[in-house]
Amino acid sequence: MPLNDSIPELFGVPEPIQSRKAVAGSLITLAIGFLAYLAVQLWSGFPFFFVMTIVLLLHAFLAVVTSRINLLYLFRYFLVLFLILSTTSAWWIYGGEVLMAPFGAQYQTRKVTEVLVFAGLLSLCGSLLGWHFPFFNRSKFEVKQIICLIPISNAPMFRKYLEYSGLLLAIGFGCLYFYAHGGMISQGDIYTERSRSIGFQFNVFNIFQFTGIALLVLAASTYSKLNKKFIIIAILTLVLGVLSGSRADYLPQILILTVILFHQKIATIASSRDPWYWLKFIFVMLFCTVLCYYTALFVAIWRTGVDTHDIIDILSHRSRFINDIYGHKMVYLETGNMVLGGFCAAIVNASNEGFLLGSSYFNYILKAPPAFLGLPRPLGLEWTVGFIGNDRMSQGGVFEVAEAYYNFGLLGCFFVSFLISNIFARLLKAGLMRGSVFFLMWYLVTGFMGLRAIWYQNFAYFRIATIMGLFYIGYRLFLVWYSRYNFSAKPRIEVLE
Repeated sequence: MPLNDSIPELFGVPEPIQSRKAVAGSLITLAIGFLAYLAVQLWSGFPFFFVMTIVLLLHAFLAVVTSRINLLYLFRYFLVLFLILSTTSAWWIYGGEVLMAPFGAQYQTRKVTEVLVFAGLLSLCGSLLGWHFPFFNRSKFEVKQIICLIPISNAPMFRKYLEYSGLLLAIGFGCLYFYAHGGMISQGDIYTERSRSIGFQFNVFNIFQFTGIALLVLAASTYSKLNKKFIIIAILTLVLGVLSGSRADYLPQILILTVILFHQKIATIASSRDPWYWLKFIFVMLFCTVLCYYTALFVAIWRTGVDTHDIIDILSHRSRFINDIYGHKMVYLETGNMVLGGFCAAIVNASNEGFLLGSSYFNYILKAPPAFLGLPRPLGLEWTVGFIGNDRMSQGGVFEVAEAYYNFGLLGCFFVSFLISNIFARLLKAGLMRGSVFFLMWYLVTGFMGLRAIWYQNFAYFRIATIMGLFYIGYRLFLVWYSRYNFSAKPRIEVLE
């Protein structure tokens, strides 16, 4: 059974007709968005935020119905949509009396917000177009079963390689991260002051752990029926990260893998014409999302060292949809507010100082060598974009759309998101067509790192690519050694049944 049929929530690809609909719908959305943005520049009374709210909702519906429930792409899409839709709907309903970013209220003007919303729409359209372009014509697209990467004589042994390698990486780096970040966070701990040395500087525990989890997912998928024990083990390794106080790298992934455990029920719902099935599915997903949000909020408060009896009071205040904890009325999105603050800073700084013209992306190359080598590394944009002069706008991190805008303006928002989604889709396509563990592993790790890469640090995409390059070099060297010293090996590949 091909992988995209075994877990469509991870490996599902759209049919050509769905891709054509997505392309046509996105082009229409771009045209409407451009006309709306042009109209508000010419006539200040134009209901720009109302129009953009409706357009974004329609485009989101288009993304869902054409994606074949691919959770990893939808996760990427909705991480952008959530912030942009929240902003435009808040400005439509409250007319600017309720803001979105925690700091710098004086910079959150109507003009800046119009640019922010239009840039977000361009990014979403570019993202959906980039995802669907590789599948636009599937006349020669044939999904193969997963194949062995080394010339071994039987497929079950290859499955064992996947399982043991996945377990070693997922459990090993999960435990190493847990140790390096001070173990389980508890009352009185300060999250940022709990790290332990492992002898050298190493900041990519999560990428290696997700590589192991990707191998476990692939191993689970090669059975005739999904082997859920590997998914459960993967979730347990992620729980270690949450217990140590981390949220972005572990909580969303737990939600995604939990959905995979119930993928057969989801498939039944997706194929049912009974609307009650869909309503129950939407309710369950909303419940899980809300539970994940409150868990993340609890961890955020707990890890700052707040006493237990004070946490409930803080939760009750911060969980209000609109509050004034930063001195002004604001739609409370927790980390999302910081992300939007950095986006506002990028817009204002680009207006005052000019665009970066790709310099922050060029710095990725200078940051490519591992940190433990001690080579000079430029400061990433995620550490500087949150300020306008001396005024703080966020507490770190850079939004994918914000970095694209700061470098290349509105066009950059479209093309950068298009490029990233296109590469993401091509990794999946190459993995399915070739039955390649390497490309499927790369695809899964990129998808699992979505929140980190999109909201906090776009460099994560580049770092994943460099690590996958090292894996590939290691694999090629292993093949040379294996062919030279294992004379009994048969030079062929085996298809996993």
